[in-house]
Amino acid sequence: MRKIIIILALIILLTACEQKNETSNAYGNFQCVEVTISSETMGIITDFDSVEGDYIERNQIIAIADTTDKQLLRDEIMIQIELLNTKYEKAEAEQGILAIELSKAKRDVGRHEILFNQNAIAREVLENYQHKEAILEKQYSASGLNLSLIKTELKQLAVKLEQIKRELSKSYITSPFSGTLLVKYVEAGELVTIGKPLFKLANLEETYLKAYVSETQLSQIALNDQVTILYDSVSGLQEIKGIISFISDKAEFTPKTIQTRDERANLVYAIKIRVEYEEAIKIGMPAEVLFQGK
Repeated sequence: MRKIIIILALIILLTACEQKNETSNAYGNFQCVEVTISSETMGIITDFDSVEGDYIERNQIIAIADTTDKQLLRDEIMIQIELLNTKYEKAEAEQGILAIELSKAKRDVGRHEILFNQNAIAREVLENYQHKEAILEKQYSASGLNLSLIKTELKQLAVKLEQIKRELSKSYITSPFSGTLLVKYVEAGELVTIGKPLFKLANLEETYLKAYVSETQLSQIALNDQVTILYDSVSGLQEIKGIISFISDKAEFTPKTIQTRDERANLVYAIKIRVEYEEAIKIGMPAEVLFQGK
């Protein structure tokens, strides 16, 4: 009786394996895009509390480099801008006064020219008023040039302020996408330079299954085809949909860790299937692929 039970169990197991091989078209592992974030500034890391394995939100501040010098430079430029604005307002007011005086001087010259033509005043008197008008015109012109120079200085300082703000923003290292912190290359207190790797992130927004198919299976698939993916989780077998986003045009030897439907195939083609990330999916987790209508 015991031998009969064992034989039945083996038959069931073999049947299940055959069915699995008949239904699954390809096998692979979940992967994602991994990105190394490097420093864009030089300074001491003052804050880096995240640990490997942490989930990171898009635009979340992960690390901070020392900002003291940049903040002092920013404050200095802002003070210079404030002083120049005050200087500009004063120069503008002085130009306004000169405009009034010049207008009066022109009227005085016009009036005294009439008197001179009537022989009511001497030439010297008229020339005194004309001389005063000429001086005021030069002063008014100089005041306009002074205002233009102050404007130019303000523009230059505004550019410098934007540059230092940009440099200051580089001290706050953020995540360009949502993902998992895979590796930390530095810790708080370390000095970093421009281009030094700080950490590596797994981009969960670009999760995909990398699988392999034989040459005979290439005719069964095409880019943007929808496929079914099966994977095991704590709650049991899960099924999700995916889209074929890449089909290699070069054959390669079958990786040792990968199964293919045709185990006799020595050369296989890699495919990538884009999927929406789910919490149950873990990077490196194996999965099976079912082609639609196959």
